[in-house]
Amino acid sequence: MHDRIVEMGENIVRREHPDEPNKRSRLWVREEIEHVLADNSGSEVARCTCLYNAPGIVLKALGNMKNLRCLIAYDGECYNDDCGRIDEAHEYFPNSLRYINCS
Repeated sequence: MHDRIVEMGENIVRREHPDEPNKRSRLWVREEIEHVLADNSGSEVARCTCLYNAPGIVLKALGNMKNLRCLIAYDGECYNDDCGRIDEAHEYFPNSLRYINCS
């Protein structure tokens, strides 16, 4: 996708709740993702998120995101020693999850 279109979409989502990332439907900024997952504060709104070198507790927090449909894991998180293999962690995924990308 063109960089400007991606940037426009991110700005639209960010403007909905500028100071509360836990109320956004998409999470892509690493610090915001870690904060939301650590607090379990984005459980009902998040539809799509990314994981960057996530610790094991993140997988349990994903189970509370009842509307999560898209999960993207970067840099080998799927096989990271801290979070284990993704096929071993499937019990934490919500039923709404439809797309997983491990790149």
